[in-house]
Amino acid sequence: DNDGADEIVVLSASTMLLFDANTFVAEQSIAEGSNSMALGHFTSTQKIQIALNKGLVIELNGTEQSVIWNYTTLGFSNNLIRAGNLDNDGLDEIAGADSWYQLRVFNADTHGLLWQANSSHDIDALQIADTDNDGAAEVLYGDGQWGGLHALGGATGTLLWTAANSGSGVTDLLVQNLDDDASLELLWGAGHSSTGPDYLFIQDITTNTPEWRSGETGGPY
Repeated sequence: DNDGADEIVVLSASTMLLFDANTFVAEQSIAEGSNSMALGHFTSTQKIQIALNKGLVIELNGTEQSVIWNYTTLGFSNNLIRAGNLDNDGLDEIAGADSWYQLRVFNADTHGLLWQANSSHDIDALQIADTDNDGAAEVLYGDGQWGGLHALGGATGTLLWTAANSGSGVTDLLVQNLDDDASLELLWGAGHSSTGPDYLFIQDITTNTPEWRSGETGGPY
């Protein structure tokens, strides 16, 4: 709420709840909900704002609320959104992924669409990360149903690389140097969307080669 103290934001279909990050005491309830949210500096580097995938960007100043952008006629996506500075303008963009086929990136400060791209599968996971340490972030997404993992140029949506996924679906994606070498790794979970075993995978991004797979995790859960 831009009061200088950290909060935890919890989202439901109809409500957002803010809790003090240190005491976990509830601070306020906001009568706006959705199924995915992202926090970022969308129109001001001095303010943290909240984007909801249904198409709202909200700014809180204490208990006062203001709508920075209302795009609910179309929405940012029907499923997932993430925030990150994708065009190096100093502000965060909103990346949205529909359940099937569509990815879009929006500039909240100009209320415009930066780019859109199509996937060949349904989309299970979405993330923003700098995968090659060049200072520019990419949009990563993971297919469902035996698809792959893909990286798109953050400013253009151009496909940069694809990695194979030997499991069904993608639970989430993480880009990090996990073994303190010279290369970044891509970590993801797979198998949750099938009746087979679940695995955690690690792959070197630079060489696009597998580094590790966890033991089989089969449930039941």
